[in-house]
Parts: sequence; C-alpha cells; structure tokens
Amino acid sequence: MTDIIALLSNDERAVLMIAAQGQYMIPIGRWELPIKALTARGYMRMLDAVNYVITPAGLAASEAAEDDAIRGMINAGNRAYGR
Repeated sequence: MTDIIALLSNDERAVLMIAAQGQYMIPIGRWELPIKALTARGYMRMLDAVNYVITPAGLAASEAAEDDAIRGMINAGNRAYGR
C-alpha cells in the first residue's frame, strides 16, 4: 500500500483524508482532478450526479497515508534527538 500512497499527489491525499471523515466531495475547482484520478483508481465513487464518496480501498489508502505521515514525523524527531 505504501508504494501506491507514494504515487498520490498532495491534493489526492487531502481529498482522501477529507472523504475519510465522511464528507462528500464535489469535483469542482481544485478538487476536480484529484477526485477524478482517485475515482479511476477505485478510491472514490460517484454517489449521485454531484457527490463522490470514499470506497473501502480509499479508506485503507487514507489510513496508510496517515500512518506514513506519522511515521515520518516520528523518524524525523528521532533523528533530531539522535535516536
């Protein structure tokens, strides 16, 4: 899963994290391309004519992205304090 997360843009990660909180996403403006890309990957699906929601695969990817971010902060802190 980490390899897939590395391929996601920051906007795609942001969309997943927002959608993982149960929010519907509308593909307009800044969010249009990331939502369409995530839908093509199976991480989002169309709920109705306007709204997109996260899929179980998207939820797993969101959790993996969050885990990677937290792990990165811990590792950076450990390096800063010589651990």
